[in-house]
Amino acid sequence: MVKGKGIPRTDYQNWLAKLSRETNRAGNEAFVKHFKATYCDMHDSLPLWMACELMSCGSVLEFITAAGPTIQKQVAADFGYPDALFLSWIKTIFSVRNACAHHARVWNRVFGVKPGLPGKNKNPKWHAAPTFDHDRVGLILTICHAWLGKITPTTQWRARLFALFDEFPEVPLSDMGIPVTWRTHPLWI
Repeated sequence: MVKGKGIPRTDYQNWLAKLSRETNRAGNEAFVKHFKATYCDMHDSLPLWMACELMSCGSVLEFITAAGPTIQKQVAADFGYPDALFLSWIKTIFSVRNACAHHARVWNRVFGVKPGLPGKNKNPKWHAAPTFDHDRVGLILTICHAWLGKITPTTQWRARLFALFDEFPEVPLSDMGIPVTWRTHPLWI
């Protein structure tokens, strides 16, 4: 389990207490039952890879923030982006996720949390025409597409998203901050 290095001890203790509540709520999960039955006498907490599955988005964000700059830079580097940009994308995606979880409208929403863009010199595709509005879901979909391409190159998410938009052609893409020729944008080809 991560130590509270880089955050005040009380914040770390509060985070652990929240994680403990999240673990207790998931007590009927097979992997939690197995861990408790098999390893509880040797370990007080779930290993991190199990705990992450139970964390709320807020807990994940707190965890990422507390991990410190060295780890944040390493994770961001795995995706090929600077850590500040990576964190802005995480915050943006969590904002969208929360809106979806609460059944809020997202298709034409103007988001207060705006993702940054990578530098133009190292990442010219992100600045190619046509551009996506920074405060709309179109850019967020583009970020998701980029991440999924890194995480699982064989993903069919792009094709499924195109099919979804094809099924509902009456939905105006411009209200989502998506330019008309977005499917030919270098990030989407």
